[in-house]
Amino acid sequence: MMERAMEQLNVQLSRLTRSLRRARTIELPEDNETAVYTLMPMVMADQHRSVSELLLNSKFDVNYAFGRVKRSLLHIAANCGSVECLVLLLKRGANPNYQDISGCTPLHLAARNGQKKCMGRLLEYNADVNICNNEGLTAIHWLAVNGRTELLHDLVQHVSNVDVEDAMGQTALHVACQNGHKTVSIFGRRFLPVFMAQSSSAVANAVATTVLCLLDSGADINRPNVSGATPLYFACSHGQRDTAQILLSRGAKYVADKNGITPLDLCVQGGYGETCEILIQHHGRLFLTLIQMTQNDDIKENMLRQVLEHVSQQSHSHYQRILMGLAEVATTNGHKLLSLSSSYEAQMKSLLRIVRIFCHVFHLGPSPPNSGNDMGYNGNKTARNQVFKPLELLWHSLDEWLVLISTELDRNKQSPSSTSPPCSSSSEIASLLLKQREVDQSGSAGKLPLLLDPQIVMETEAYADVEDVISMTANRLSAVIQAFYMCCSCQMPQGSVLVLHQW
Repeated sequence: MMERAMEQLNVQLSRLTRSLRRARTIELPEDNETAVYTLMPMVMADQHRSVSELLLNSKFDVNYAFGRVKRSLLHIAANCGSVECLVLLLKRGANPNYQDISGCTPLHLAARNGQKKCMGRLLEYNADVNICNNEGLTAIHWLAVNGRTELLHDLVQHVSNVDVEDAMGQTALHVACQNGHKTVSIFGRRFLPVFMAQSSSAVANAVATTVLCLLDSGADINRPNVSGATPLYFACSHGQRDTAQILLSRGAKYVADKNGITPLDLCVQGGYGETCEILIQHHGRLFLTLIQMTQNDDIKENMLRQVLEHVSQQSHSHYQRILMGLAEVATTNGHKLLSLSSSYEAQMKSLLRIVRIFCHVFHLGPSPPNSGNDMGYNGNKTARNQVFKPLELLWHSLDEWLVLISTELDRNKQSPSSTSPPCSSSSEIASLLLKQREVDQSGSAGKLPLLLDPQIVMETEAYADVEDVISMTANRLSAVIQAFYMCCSCQMPQGSVLVLHQW
């Protein structure tokens, strides 16, 4: 009786088990379009057992391309890092080199997202690392973006051409040199590198090791892209000091792009003082170029200050050389300003800008003596006549003009009813202009522009209209006086500036 009851119970349990199995079994739809959307969320979650069961007795085409970009499930697995599902699909015949509508293979997507395990499995199943997508990008471009040197080192062993270019002419080395900043530009679009969450030092190290890996693999260090930008150009545009150092030490050439923009231009525009210093170390002529850039109104003054501040602090000689150079440039611009043939607005702004930068760099040295008696002290115990000497020529010209104007005003007071122009004043103005022209051509600051061209001098002599000449130079002289005041102020202790104000 007991045995019969047990047999009936076993039969019932067997029926219940079969019923439960039938209840939880899901068969894939016969059409691929419906089936793929059933499998996709499971692949994204790497539920390989469920995917395996569904594919077991199914006629589903594992290479079926779906969606707007026509990707296969293998693309989805590689993109999401679903390594178990990826292996399952590969074993069932998924094509590792299948390209979506943009030309990307599963390897492209795995490299872009830094999916190390997926990349390794794809390579085991003969994924082609040399395939370019529609924009010319290979997997090594994406690894260069992400700074995944450990993956890049393995992948370049399979690459036939490490200098393969995208549609913009950029190689993997180009995009690697753009790293370390907030975004990287590839084919006109901007991407966020996956390692940007790391510290700046870790990022710089990742970039440097990526660049070294590419160079050691034979990457062309001087290859320009379609706009003429080289890897050094990009390193400077993103302030990559260590990368610039590596490139320059490996023989990178200092060249401008097709628009004439140089690596130094990019460093200054970005305020990258450290990278600028590296450029100057390898190309000493750029020191003078940097100082001359203070005349370029297109460059933001705060960026120029930032760069010059860093460079001047590298050594006492740098500090003094920058001050001397700025003084010479200010003198040249001051004489241009006094020339009636020059643009007043442009030259006035240029002179005051240069003097402001000069004073800013001047203040970077130690504080001057509290007594304020040593007016020759400039913070680095350099005699005043060394760093300010180039400006003496400009102050001398200013003094002559002021004396002449003062003399003319005195004459007008003495003979207010006179209507005829004083010939003596006219002669003095002409003499001053001719004298300053000679100074401009032989001055210590180099050849300077004429204060007035010969034609204007002749007209001054002919018409002898002293008041017109004075009125035309009034604003120009005021700007030079302002520059003189700024230079005096920056030499004085803080408490003494009030005295100069009162003066």
